[in-house]
Amino acid sequence: MTDTSRELIELKKEVLETRNQAIKTDNQVKNLGLDIKTFDKRFDLLERRTRLASVGANIIVAVVIIFAAFLLHKVRTGSLTSAVESSKEAAEAAKKEAFERNEDLQKTKAALEKSVARRDEVERAIVSFLTSIDAGQEKSAEKVIDTIDLDAVGPALKAMAEARVDEFRSRVAETTYKNGRTHASANRHSQAVGEFERSLRLAPDGKWSESARYTLANSLWNLKKYEQAIPILKELLATSKDRALLEELRHTLGACLARAGNKDEAISVLKKVASANTRYTESALEYLTALESGGEMPPLVAIRPAPPVRTPRTTTPTPPTTGAPATR
Repeated sequence: MTDTSRELIELKKEVLETRNQAIKTDNQVKNLGLDIKTFDKRFDLLERRTRLASVGANIIVAVVIIFAAFLLHKVRTGSLTSAVESSKEAAEAAKKEAFERNEDLQKTKAALEKSVARRDEVERAIVSFLTSIDAGQEKSAEKVIDTIDLDAVGPALKAMAEARVDEFRSRVAETTYKNGRTHASANRHSQAVGEFERSLRLAPDGKWSESARYTLANSLWNLKKYEQAIPILKELLATSKDRALLEELRHTLGACLARAGNKDEAISVLKKVASANTRYTESALEYLTALESGGEMPPLVAIRPAPPVRTPRTTTPTPPTTGAPATR
């Protein structure tokens, strides 16, 4: 083999190697191109994800901001609502207080007007009373004596009229009391009650007052007005010093309480009467039996008062000895 042939063979090898290298390089270039395209795709995908993540983050931030703004608005609205409610409550309280003050002022004004009107009325009554007394017209004076309230006028007028008013009241109270006794003796108990009540209004602490209360209670008993008789009897029991009268009053009070339906108090009072061993013991026991057994009350017998007292006495009047509750 000649040198030329060797060179050709070597050249051929070099050409083949060069060709193979070129093919290899081409393949590498192609692979590189594919890698670049794959990278571009990944980069695009990453860029898209980044954009989406950025948008999502922006959305989250926006949502957080909106939510925070909502909470802040709600808090402020709640504060404003509370402030408005507090203002309303304060306004209502002020309105109520103003209304109450206005009512108090109106009541005070009405009371003052009533007091002034009452004072004027009493002053006119006193003038009319004094004029009638000076003219000897006692009937006219008696018509206005019930309306005179010396505490409603000034001290000067009170000092001027007090002695004459008290003296006349005492006389009218005595006459009225005696009229009541007359009515009671004739069994006109409704009229008697009116007379006794007037006598006590005119002279509640006069020398006839205890006797008037006693006979008033008896008339109320006869009218079956037990509830009205009870406080009068209790008052007499608290003030009277006559032992015999106290026993009768206690018995009458127990009977009134029993007939008025005050069972427990009636039993308590009547037990004291029953244990005292007086002429009221039997009647008290009958009431106690009726109360404790639930049976009927003892027969009701009217009280007839003693004859009218014509001469004033400073001691307690002697109680009548006839009739229930003295016998029942």
